[in-house]
Amino acid sequence: MKLAAIISTVIAFVYQYSGTPMTQAQAQARFEAAGVYASSPGGCTTRSNPECTSYEGILSGTVDGIIDLKEACECAITITGGTELIRHAGGTYKYR
Repeated sequence: MKLAAIISTVIAFVYQYSGTPMTQAQAQARFEAAGVYASSPGGCTTRSNPECTSYEGILSGTVDGIIDLKEACECAITITGGTELIRHAGGTYKYR
């Protein structure tokens, strides 16, 4: 599973600046149609809550990249962090 996390980070980095911003509903519908689901401690999607996993404002290129990864690896993908305003952890890359 670590390899999938590393690959998804690379994919998100490559695709992160392409496409157009999506709403929570648009991104969630695309992800769920592809079998990609979110998990959060709070079971919520509020951007301002660090216990949530939000897709609000995610770029369509990032969504495409994650779906491409799932199809290529034929593995389960669970998203635990998205476009939250308060990050789960610091780092160089943003997934927007």
